[in-house]
Amino acid sequence: MLIFIAGIHGVGKGYLCEKYIINNDFLHKSASQLIRENGNITLSSDKLTKDIDRNQAILISALDKMRENDKNLLLDGHFSLIGENGSVNLLPYEIFKLMKIDAVILIENDKELIEKRIVDRDGSKPLYDIMNFMTSERNNAIKICNKLEIPLKTLTAPNLNEFDEAIKEIRRRK
Repeated sequence: MLIFIAGIHGVGKGYLCEKYIINNDFLHKSASQLIRENGNITLSSDKLTKDIDRNQAILISALDKMRENDKNLLLDGHFSLIGENGSVNLLPYEIFKLMKIDAVILIENDKELIEKRIVDRDGSKPLYDIMNFMTSERNNAIKICNKLEIPLKTLTAPNLNEFDEAIKEIRRRK
């Protein structure tokens, strides 16, 4: 089972996934981690994406390899990316179709908390509009999940129990 954990930078995707896998039979990888590991490239710390198409091809290939292991996977990533000029780029439906995801959990959080986390992690404020990015992420998630006919669960500032319950709900449906 592949559950895509979506949301913009700083909402807490990685934290929730890492805590969840401690007591559950899932692996956790971020999309950027798979791209780095399988593409022999360095991604910039400012989260601005330079070669979106190439990176997504690397990601699809990496997921195909991982599927051979038949392990449950929490993949944290995005439905939108920030381009080099700070613009929001919606990832196309075709990428998600090729990813063969079973369900999506979209994580959202408070703008000020997101900005604080980004500053704490990266040492500077984001070069993009957080609210625009979050709205684009949400709208593209809804559109793609509807088209793929897969479950989408949106959580706002979830705690670990809420995240765990969302995954249990998805697993019960399968």
